[in-house]
Amino acid sequence: MDYSGTFVPSDNINIYTTEVMKNILALIWVFATVPVFAQKTLSPSLEPYKATLDQTVTKALQRAGFDLIASPVADAAPVVQNRSGQLQLDSTKSFFGYDFVGTDDTIQLFRTIYQYPQPTLEIHTEYQYEIDAWQTVSRSNIFKDNQDRIVEVLSEAFDPVLGDFVNDSRAVVFPHEDSPVLFDSFHVYGWDSLAMDWLLVFYGTNKFDAQDRLIESISSFDYFGQPLLLKDVYSYDANGDNTLAESFALFSGIEIPSGKREMEYQNHLLTQEIAFSDDGMGGLSAQSKTTYTYTSFDKVEQVNAFLWSLDINDWAQTQGDTYGYDNAQRVNSKETVIYSQDGSEERNLSKYDYVEDEKLKSEANYYWSVSDFFLSDRKFYYYSNGTLSEEEPHVVTPLALSPNPTSGLALLNLEEPALFQIYNSQGELVHSGAYQPNHHLNVSDLPSGMYFITARSEHEQFAGRLVKE
Repeated sequence: MDYSGTFVPSDNINIYTTEVMKNILALIWVFATVPVFAQKTLSPSLEPYKATLDQTVTKALQRAGFDLIASPVADAAPVVQNRSGQLQLDSTKSFFGYDFVGTDDTIQLFRTIYQYPQPTLEIHTEYQYEIDAWQTVSRSNIFKDNQDRIVEVLSEAFDPVLGDFVNDSRAVVFPHEDSPVLFDSFHVYGWDSLAMDWLLVFYGTNKFDAQDRLIESISSFDYFGQPLLLKDVYSYDANGDNTLAESFALFSGIEIPSGKREMEYQNHLLTQEIAFSDDGMGGLSAQSKTTYTYTSFDKVEQVNAFLWSLDINDWAQTQGDTYGYDNAQRVNSKETVIYSQDGSEERNLSKYDYVEDEKLKSEANYYWSVSDFFLSDRKFYYYSNGTLSEEEPHVVTPLALSPNPTSGLALLNLEEPALFQIYNSQGELVHSGAYQPNHHLNVSDLPSGMYFITARSEHEQFAGRLVKE
């Protein structure tokens, strides 16, 4: 199989497109959570396709500082550093659903176990809690070279019928010379269970100049059954800053301009980026703008995103991110405000605590309601020498619901009034309120899928799972 050219459509590609794209995103998520790869970026040409990413994966990428395009925010986002030393990450555990005081953990949903059988191999095994037991979901085998650089990631899904792991997706990374962060190319494969072979579904290649500056990148992937070949060309000013990235779509050897990015700097720090895209009339028009400000120690402090509004003929702000730092210049908070066209705002807050150095102790996420932030979920980190980020959180009483599955109404098996919260399978809060015994909960507006429901009465906490048809 020749992996150097463009994709050739086949029956197998169409059959497996949806599943393979999910596998690719899972692989990118693995890359994003590993510090070495977190500093790498994919080409600007992929920006228009971010909307196709699963929302959970997008959040994971953003929290890891991997936003698919070059961004100084990558330096701000906290990640666990698995460096050699006394502390080595053993596991993480995520809890969702809190009271309005935010003091007690309710339902545990996700857990990851980390193993290091060899100096050049890490194994990450993911689990999901099913009310009374941890169920194995997937496993990632991360291979590194002798410079601690990722060179391959093999992801496997757990098949409950077989009781074993099966091939899911695979990525191979080719680092650039001795650089700890630059890469010449990478290939992502999906497992074809019919052909019993790996199917190439995504690849990227980079070209550098004599100063190891990226000057050209080529990306190719199968986009819902259609092969896409994209090219980005990078230009630099006299100060060595990347001020322009031009994007092209390649068809039969012909380069068609599809967009560009213009960047401005101050003391080599990116201060503004404007993205242009095809206006449908053979030209390019401004679509989005991002501005950056920095702390006195040159780390990102404020990031503001804008879209061009035809209604006001000006930039309209869509999002603002504010980063806070501790005395060791580590990120300890990130507040996000999302602005809607109707004038409403959505606010979220993340807080980070550390054990030592860059090793996370815990991270907590909050949502804004009426006049204050309320705790939504927390993630705890556990380390190899017995150091725990916190005491083992409290596990709650199982909650029975009927009918289950349901298409609209569900009765909670509660004997006294309670406050409830509903989370989707990715741990996102989708609904909350007060519940009265013998009253039905209306979930008809929620999309089909699995949801986790937490409830807190005056004397007890509950958690259950509901399937919406």
